[in-house]
Amino acid sequence: MLLNRRPLDTIAINAAVTTGANTRTVVASAVLGELFIPTVAFTCGFECGDVGTGAATSPEGRHWQLSSGSPSLETTTVRNGSRAVRFPTAGATTYLGRNISGAPNLAVARFAIRFVGALPSTNVNIFAFTTGGSWCFLHYISASQKLGVSASSSAASVVTGPVVVADTWYVIDFKADISANPWKIDWRVDFAVQPQKTNAAAANTFTTFRIGANIDTGAGTPTYDLLVDDIIVSTGSALDYPFGEGKVVGLRPTMDGTHSFTTGTFKYDNSTNVAPAATDVNTYVDDNPITGLGEYISQNVVAAEYIEVGFSTPPDTGVPRGVEVVASHHASSTTAHAVTMRLNDGNIFDNVYLDADLSNTTITYWSKQFQRPPSGGLWTYAKLGAVKVRWGYATNVGSIPFLDGVMLEVEYAPGGIPTRLHGILGGGFVGLLGGFQ
Repeated sequence: MLLNRRPLDTIAINAAVTTGANTRTVVASAVLGELFIPTVAFTCGFECGDVGTGAATSPEGRHWQLSSGSPSLETTTVRNGSRAVRFPTAGATTYLGRNISGAPNLAVARFAIRFVGALPSTNVNIFAFTTGGSWCFLHYISASQKLGVSASSSAASVVTGPVVVADTWYVIDFKADISANPWKIDWRVDFAVQPQKTNAAAANTFTTFRIGANIDTGAGTPTYDLLVDDIIVSTGSALDYPFGEGKVVGLRPTMDGTHSFTTGTFKYDNSTNVAPAATDVNTYVDDNPITGLGEYISQNVVAAEYIEVGFSTPPDTGVPRGVEVVASHHASSTTAHAVTMRLNDGNIFDNVYLDADLSNTTITYWSKQFQRPPSGGLWTYAKLGAVKVRWGYATNVGSIPFLDGVMLEVEYAPGGIPTRLHGILGGGFVGLLGGFQ
């Protein structure tokens, strides 16, 4: 029985698939209702510009919740979009991480890595799904200059894959299944299948994932300089593997939607009244990066009223597989308030947060992943292009809430191929003749 499915139409998909020197046409007749909706938990291309960590005041937490060392933003050498993250040498360990909810025993990730200038002279643990015991790792092995995987931090237990070179992007697909003994790690590098790693261990559950660079114990002085981009993480279904080619882009407000309020409810910078017919609200909440305390919109009166903004046009007609709302806020004081943000999908709504208290005088973040649009089914290019955010609905303004910025971090599959068809079409497709709009 297939879970998370929608009663949609049957379609035929034609794709040219390259295998070696040969190109063949594959016709896949698929029932969209039989294509699982991806169980995406997290998407990040660092387009929001925030690599700080902390729980902030919200249960959803900040975009990143765990860190070590000094990760920094990279704006010159990026794989997609306008930013990547850089993990420069800073002691033995530098990483970003995030807690995994729901205690899953299977997790899937796709991300891109690039060593800058030269390869490390020491072994580096690049990525891990963590448990309370052993972890599932992606490694760089200095002696062979190869990537490898293991369920231990020791290089002695690694199953190795390809040799890598500096100043080249590599796309990693990674699946870890610890639901039973033995544990299993499946992985791909640039869409090519690598040897499976198994490890004798009792079933366990994942608690976090980490990405960056962690030097093996006793490995000596670290020499890594690592870039990472285009992260997508799933916790729930083996059918999300492999995500394959994709990119994460940032969409920021570029238009006002349909506001609903009376004059005096909302103000520019807690000063001048916003007119109900205003068309420039979007310019006050489009911070790039989203980390500043510059222009903002305030709600100054308790009222079930709201401002609404729409977003920039998606960059192509690929299939969105993960949509994460990232927002930044502060307040006039630390006295409690209550404010709400909603995602509007054709007048069908889902809360980004409800009656949240974001009463900090410093920047405070909220992020939430939407596996599905509020109207249900799969995300499509059309739905993404029309989605809007409403903010306000304050039930308490003990301190005045300020909205500084809001954006979408969106992961795209290329050429219109849904996640579940990557396994049918393989990693070397040339293009699609029929896609989804």
